[in-house]
Amino acid sequence: MPQRSRIIVALLLGAVLSVITAWSSAWHKGTLTIRSRTSNTPWPVKVPADWPNDVNYSVVTSFAKQIRTWTAQGPSNNVTTGPRSYAKTVRFYNYMSLETGWPLPCMQRIRASKGLDLWPWERGLSVPMSLQRTNWDEWTSRLPLMPIPAGFAINTSLYGTLSWCGLTALAWLIRKNRRRRQLCIACAYPIAGLATCPECGLHVSPTPNGSPAPAATIPA
Repeated sequence: MPQRSRIIVALLLGAVLSVITAWSSAWHKGTLTIRSRTSNTPWPVKVPADWPNDVNYSVVTSFAKQIRTWTAQGPSNNVTTGPRSYAKTVRFYNYMSLETGWPLPCMQRIRASKGLDLWPWERGLSVPMSLQRTNWDEWTSRLPLMPIPAGFAINTSLYGTLSWCGLTALAWLIRKNRRRRQLCIACAYPIAGLATCPECGLHVSPTPNGSPAPAATIPA
């Protein structure tokens, strides 16, 4: 395989491995741990004017997974349940971000809700019920589809480098095996006793024992 094609294949494999790792992290149950909680933080995105400004922020993490949540409590409404009784209902405003991937988060799923009403921000690939493995069904029922540019680029570079090393090692083993069997290293055509491969035109050079062996030069 030419060097340029090997690099392209390695990068494609790196991108695929980044997505698979992120989806596996989202699907796996894991142990969630609360890392931080803060108050009076701004919303991470532009929200409607009727959303409260007193926002609480929390981060829950697991291996290769984190869930960031912004929550605000709206005014309570009195709901009459009988001639002399009423109940208070509180409307909560939520913005949640699920980020998965290793070594950096590279895929994201976001969800915004106002009370029981979901905004059309919820984006994710549905997972069959038979494959769901966690109690956090509201998250793991859908896999993240939105790439995080910086994390995706770094993870793809890492996995792409590992893939390139694997492809290079595999190509070296294939060439070594073909040389041992006196085959052309380019097309695997038998070239015992020949100076040039009749199939692809690859020049061969003599080995220490005098038998021809394929060289790594191809005529223009």
